[in-house]
Amino acid sequence: MIDLMKNDPGVAPAKMTERAPGVFVALDPKAMGKMCLARWRNNGNGTHSLVPVTNQLVVLNDKLLQRLGMKGGRHTIMRLARAHPPFIKVIQRAPRLNLLDLDSLEAHDQRVLAAQAEGREFWTGENLRRYQAARQQEG
Repeated sequence: MIDLMKNDPGVAPAKMTERAPGVFVALDPKAMGKMCLARWRNNGNGTHSLVPVTNQLVVLNDKLLQRLGMKGGRHTIMRLARAHPPFIKVIQRAPRLNLLDLDSLEAHDQRVLAAQAEGREFWTGENLRRYQAARQQEG
């Protein structure tokens, strides 16, 4: 594990994103904690360095949802994953074990922020239709 917040220059206001229709969360870099998984990399000169692991799959549980600013939002995450095509990637490894791809969630948040920066709503038209169709699948 490496400390990503070492020499933190201060706390900037967190950006907000509408992760799902009506679900607003702060994109706080500290929300996931100060530690991440990392691997040792041989630098080829006799030294080694730590490199954060990307494409990380994490267990989708209440503690993770709280860190993501979505306490009680399991259904919302699953709707984002069930949409066709999916907004994010969730893999079901066992009947009660779902793994969330954090990179896909980050990419989704960046798409929403890009739409906002362009002055358009993300959750309209086709995106809203896809989300609502996933919601209807819950029966």
